[in-house]
Amino acid sequence: IELNREEQIKLLEKYTKENFVDNGMIADIAIHDIEDGNPHAHIMLTMRNITENGFGNKNREWNDRKNIELWRENLALIINKALEEKGVKDRVNHRSYKEQGIEKLPTKHEGYVVRAMEKRGIKTNRGNENRKILEKNKMLQVINENFEILMELRGDYNESRFRGVTKTERRVNDGVGEEERSRGVEKTKGRSEENKRRSVYERGISDRTRKDDEKYKKNGIEYFERLKKDRELAERRERELRELEEERIRREKEEYRRFEESLRRNRENEREFEM
Repeated sequence: IELNREEQIKLLEKYTKENFVDNGMIADIAIHDIEDGNPHAHIMLTMRNITENGFGNKNREWNDRKNIELWRENLALIINKALEEKGVKDRVNHRSYKEQGIEKLPTKHEGYVVRAMEKRGIKTNRGNENRKILEKNKMLQVINENFEILMELRGDYNESRFRGVTKTERRVNDGVGEEERSRGVEKTKGRSEENKRRSVYERGISDRTRKDDEKYKKNGIEYFERLKKDRELAERRERELRELEEERIRREKEEYRRFEESLRRNRENEREFEM
């Protein structure tokens, strides 16, 4: 929708020529656009070489599924270049959410029939599945945002605590050093002296560090509780969706069983009639 029809045709011809026609294929392009915000194209390709006697044997390299990833990548590159030339900031990515490291579930292809039914207000199974997926993605986004906030608070707390502890440690160490120098003893006196220094060190933590500690605990607990509630909500919704899916599968199996039973009875009746 960012490109006009002339630009769409130019992009398709360039992509098809570079990836298929230049390799010997014959391509047939059809653009579908019913002004529903989803213009797209279908490209039909020959899988046989053309010889002087007509079509030859199938070209296995053309039909190799490993080419799909390359063709998708090339399509993303040429689309992004066209968007850049138009001054559009949006970009497309041929990789899956999982490959991109994005915690998001992909929706399922609906097709023309499903879209037409949904547009008329008729709920479809595929449409319901996609609505459930979109709801899950919203919950995942909320959980991730709260988790990032909690991690930022934790990082701020650790940084402030480290600054306070460093100052306290320096003060405690200086005090112990003066005491040792006044007594004319060595700096290290073994395990008992180390325990004594640790005790002084622990008692000497600054007031600022303790305040930061209390602040972190208060804010951290609040965000943790919120995160916990979000996770519980997501888990509950997940269980509900799973139960609905299991119920749908059970009903479909039951309908199929009834259909088979009806078919079996019809066959028996036909045999009895023939006899």
